[in-house]
Amino acid sequence: MPPRRLFAGGAEARRSEAFLTKAEKGPTANVTVFPKDAWSNMTGQLSQWFVYGVIVSVIAAYLGGRMLGPCADYLQAFHITGTVAFCCYAMSLPQRSLWFKQNWVTTARSMFDGLFYPLLTAGAFGWLSP
Repeated sequence: MPPRRLFAGGAEARRSEAFLTKAEKGPTANVTVFPKDAWSNMTGQLSQWFVYGVIVSVIAAYLGGRMLGPCADYLQAFHITGTVAFCCYAMSLPQRSLWFKQNWVTTARSMFDGLFYPLLTAGAFGWLSP
């Protein structure tokens, strides 16, 4: 049996009866296509992850500094910078479940996994606060 193709070339085609019938029958998929050597060398991804981590840390430091001032104790700095970092690392993940129908358990696991870096960030800022 040949694969059924569900592709609309534009808005007009999406409103056609044939397309709507195919879409109603299902299933539908969302596919990401990578180049053939995407996973052989992860230097680019790791470099981007490092830059992302620096940006999150700068945002956490800025907001922590603005909210706490120069005389914050460890726990105050830990709470504020940890909350900001968690929001940066993990709070966008539910969009996967909302819009792309990813399993909520998978999203919760990713968010729990996203707790490690904020704790590291919060610990560093709490330790370095005067």
